[in-house]
Amino acid sequence: RLTSSITLAQTVTFDKPAVLDMNRHDITVGNSTGSIRTTDKLTIKGNGTLNGAVVADTGATLVIDAGDDFTVNSWFVTGAAISAGLNTTVDINGGIYNGYEKGAGVINSSGSYVTVRNATVNVKVASMSQAAGIVAVNAKETLLENVTVNGNYSIALKLNTSMPGNATIGWAMASFIIRPIRCPQRLWD
Repeated sequence: RLTSSITLAQTVTFDKPAVLDMNRHDITVGNSTGSIRTTDKLTIKGNGTLNGAVVADTGATLVIDAGDDFTVNSWFVTGAAISAGLNTTVDINGGIYNGYEKGAGVINSSGSYVTVRNATVNVKVASMSQAAGIVAVNAKETLLENVTVNGNYSIALKLNTSMPGNATIGWAMASFIIRPIRCPQRLWD
């Protein structure tokens, strides 16, 4: 449980089960380009701001039980605020996730199970092909429920797998900025 806001110079790895209670404080990792990593099970809960990414390495479990005022702001090199490797479980309950770099996805998972509920995902970089809101590949199960993705010219959702599995979208909303284009002639009636 945090008792004050902290700044970490480099990435921190949890290699045993841990609970990180934000307790209305902030964490900045590596000038917002670093990460908090887990190789086991990490639960992050409460209110506060995490400046940096959260990474679940291969086989790990990441649970985020966000309070009413929980935000992740990431300038992580991959573009992810949340990144999960193969055979991971990601369970996100609430929060705002902002990605400020081009890359795979603000929430980017190659894991087996991905659940995102009651969350807002903001792609803060405008790129049609090099940024995305939520990317879930290789998941046996993906559940999105009450999720808003603000795409900013990018891919909002990319859900694909070569494995048999399920993708369920309970209530998701993707919003985009649409710029009108000028056509030299009218192409339709």
